[in-house]
Amino acid sequence: MHEAGVDWIGIEIDSGSGNGKDYKRSSRRVVVMVDGGFRRGSDVVKGLAADGEQNVRDTVATITVEPKRILSMVGAPDVQNVGRGILISKATL
Repeated sequence: MHEAGVDWIGIEIDSGSGNGKDYKRSSRRVVVMVDGGFRRGSDVVKGLAADGEQNVRDTVATITVEPKRILSMVGAPDVQNVGRGILISKATL
């Protein structure tokens, strides 16, 4: 980050459940890269507020298309045909 005129070693973003913490304003501005996904509606809204509309659209497209692909991989024509039989238990390993 030295190229951006900032000298720091790193920043840790905890995904803990401190619900109030994710709304407090910081006294500093930093570049934040999300690694771990969006887990709550508030995450989606904050992503949209940060001009992330296309990324939100891409994520919605992924979670719409990916299950269809996985269904075909496990031989289930639709979600009504998904059962425990597609799971591999430790006993069968």
